[in-house]
Amino acid sequence: MHYTGIISIILLIIGLFFLAKRYTGKMIFVFFLALILLPTNLFANVYQLNFANGIYALEFQQDASNCEYDTNSSGIVEGNCKISIVNHSRDTLTFRVSIDQKLDPDSFNITDIINLKDHQLKLDGKEHRTFDFNFRHSLKSSKYQSIGGQVDIFNLKITDDDNTIQL
Repeated sequence: MHYTGIISIILLIIGLFFLAKRYTGKMIFVFFLALILLPTNLFANVYQLNFANGIYALEFQQDASNCEYDTNSSGIVEGNCKISIVNHSRDTLTFRVSIDQKLDPDSFNITDIINLKDHQLKLDGKEHRTFDFNFRHSLKSSKYQSIGGQVDIFNLKITDDDNTIQL
């Protein structure tokens, strides 16, 4: 369940009720203006840094992560992915990751052949690490025999024994 979101909305409504009783319309306008100017992920980051535990305390650093790939003369795609993750909790965490990219299902997607689920990852408390994965996959179709490139923007699905999150 999304208890944090539900409780936050309830607290926001209660806060707005008391704000409207105490202050005039101009003060409420100033409050909302200040709220709009705050960074959008500020509250999520504060929660993650201070209160989250388990895989919910993990932060995927998308701008420090990428995958590069190329096809050799035998039609085999070889590549390397670098995935940067920060553990904000004090506990050691063990988890699995997979690239979760929503692309056109009818075209070739390199993220479909990058298999990271076989790797169990471990991060100590307060650790930041960039994991390095090599992959190799034989292409079944000659249609894509000369593919190569880099994927810089993708989502990550993180799974432990009990939970799954998308970052």
